[in-house]
Amino acid sequence: MEDGSQDAATRANRLWKERLAAYQPPPLDDAIDAELQDYITKRKAELPDTFG
Repeated sequence: MEDGSQDAATRANRLWKERLAAYQPPPLDDAIDAELQDYITKRKAELPDTFG
């Protein structure tokens, strides 16, 4: 650390930001995506105070 190296917390912070920026969601079939979106919409209607 005296020579300017990073501590574990700083390295971990940098790594998660890099990995999040590089994330690419896996391919998802359009029909499955549509069904999931319908499910999410229905659940939000059932639980309006839970989701913003």
